[in-house]
Amino acid sequence: MNVSIETSKSKLPVQAMLYSILGAAGILYILDLMLLQKTFSTAFAVQSLLLFMGSAAIIFFIEYLVARILLMMPVSPSFRVLTFGGVVLIGLLPFLRGYFARVSNVHQIWGILGLPVAMIAVLLMAIVGGFMVLRVAKGGKISAFLFLGGAIVILWADQQLLQSLYLPLHWMLVISGLVGIQLFLFAMLPKNRKNPKRCFIPAGVLVVALSVPYLTFLRTNHDRRLALMYTSYLKPLVQMHRALVDLDRDGHAFILGGGDTNDFNPKVVYLHGKALSVKKLATYPYGKSSLTVPGQGTPIIIITFDALSRQELLKAGPGWPHMKALYNGGTRFSNAYSPGSTTRVSFPILFSGCYDPRKKGCATLAHILKNRGYSTAAVVTDNIPGMIRTYSSHWKLDPFSPFFGGLDFLSDFEEKIVVHPKSGELPADAVSRAAIKKLRKLNGRPFLLWVHFFETHDWFTWSGRTWADAWTHPVESYDAVLHRLDPAVGRLTDFLKKSGLMDRSIIVMTGDHGEALGYRGFRTHSIWVYNCLVHVPLSIRIPGVDQGVSNMPVGLVDLHRTILSVLGIHDGWKDDGCDIRPLFSNGKKNGSRPLFFTARRQVGLLEYPYKLSFNFKQNILGLYNLQRDPMEEHDLSDKFPSMFHTLMHTMIGFLGHWFPGAIK
Repeated sequence: MNVSIETSKSKLPVQAMLYSILGAAGILYILDLMLLQKTFSTAFAVQSLLLFMGSAAIIFFIEYLVARILLMMPVSPSFRVLTFGGVVLIGLLPFLRGYFARVSNVHQIWGILGLPVAMIAVLLMAIVGGFMVLRVAKGGKISAFLFLGGAIVILWADQQLLQSLYLPLHWMLVISGLVGIQLFLFAMLPKNRKNPKRCFIPAGVLVVALSVPYLTFLRTNHDRRLALMYTSYLKPLVQMHRALVDLDRDGHAFILGGGDTNDFNPKVVYLHGKALSVKKLATYPYGKSSLTVPGQGTPIIIITFDALSRQELLKAGPGWPHMKALYNGGTRFSNAYSPGSTTRVSFPILFSGCYDPRKKGCATLAHILKNRGYSTAAVVTDNIPGMIRTYSSHWKLDPFSPFFGGLDFLSDFEEKIVVHPKSGELPADAVSRAAIKKLRKLNGRPFLLWVHFFETHDWFTWSGRTWADAWTHPVESYDAVLHRLDPAVGRLTDFLKKSGLMDRSIIVMTGDHGEALGYRGFRTHSIWVYNCLVHVPLSIRIPGVDQGVSNMPVGLVDLHRTILSVLGIHDGWKDDGCDIRPLFSNGKKNGSRPLFFTARRQVGLLEYPYKLSFNFKQNILGLYNLQRDPMEEHDLSDKFPSMFHTLMHTMIGFLGHWFPGAIK
């Protein structure tokens, strides 16, 4: 049976609608400041309040306008189902992006449409909430507490999700929780239906008052860190408002400290400060090497592990003896860093030695050695070629997109052995078998062989635990994968010893990046450049060179130049790396230079022991001393402003040098 409601404006409980949404916003505001546990200024508190109240006023106007439309229609159960289903469908669209990217070219326009779709979903949640408000006008205390319970569950669920991911989902959850609290307050308030126009003036004033935080709030790095790293409900509100006015859809806005002063050019991000001249990367910053060169013809074997956690690999105990023996068999570099926290970044730079692998003069190891008579082959699992082909497909609008594409280095290998594991088989077993088979054919002639193990990337799949259990116990699950992976590595290293290749080959062992495993609530990689994600194990074994340890900072970007220098090849290519051969004989040798990192939302610069990170999506900078604070928990930007600004200007110089136009 259809249910109708009188359409007279006087029958709308407008005052209760306004007071309940403002009260709900006030509750979330107070909770946020109570849970912040950080020192904040009065200006921070006042402008946060204006943002909460202004947001609530916007929702109030949306609820009122849509309610006027809905009240003119018959409200049947089927209408309610269709309305709810439509909201759910629109709300799911932002999270189907990965599927669209695999099956079509939708991802190429997603940078333009993604945020508006997410915003529509958020606003529709408020609209449906407003409609529900009207329907519970006659509800009792039981329905009121049901709404409150639902709001608590929604806000609890929001806190359990990774705060660094699924941003549209967090916006919708917080707005839904806000509306849930509003429904509770609405059911408890008296329904005064007289003089509704009196509510529009204060609500309008609150909306206009948003211009104050829009232009003056989050102007300092300190306030941005507080709001976007330590709050629960202010953070999604800030991100939602930024997205609402982000005209060029590059993830930056000119309001609320978004850092964008040109909102019509998605390729430009602004960092304030004068760029220092880029330090010229000397070919020999650690001095000249007295290392005996094995010469051309020496076999090269590069063994890599995806998402290899240095902390877990080197954990005390018997653990995974074959992997530890492989690592300890060469010169270990205790301060080695990947150029990024994703495979798409690290491998192109590792094999080309160039921060921008597409620049003129860059050439991969496989390309250079193939032209000098080497046989080149790669043994990888079946997901790696597709990953390499789609370097930049998702990041077209990123200002640092050169980092994410342009070099299909795998195509430079003469032979690409793509392993397809049998059902239920550990991929590492198949990779090890294929690598041994290829080594038997290559033995006796110069060759470059790259062997890549992938299990540590999908540790939640290969741990032997349920997905939920693995996600809850990331460290234990990751260690279980290392245990399962170790025998396959042992079979490969045993063959290298028996065949004599272990003693007469250049053998590199490293990881393309690290893994978070619960650090700051994050379990995997690719978004940030935290130390646990870019600090990687690196061991290089050279024939005739004793084992050793070097604590000097080096990067995977250095492997290209170092390997070619060991072979005596010094011309025909350009790169950005350094020759680290002097560190083999003297691991404590003086000398250093900046190292650069990049990820989907953050870039970083290391002048050891100081590291500067810049979250360019949220416009947050941080300075850390990795020697004393390897977990990056204590920001030193306020304590050491001179060092902070020096590194920031150096970072601007780096970005301006390699990616002209990306930073202004």
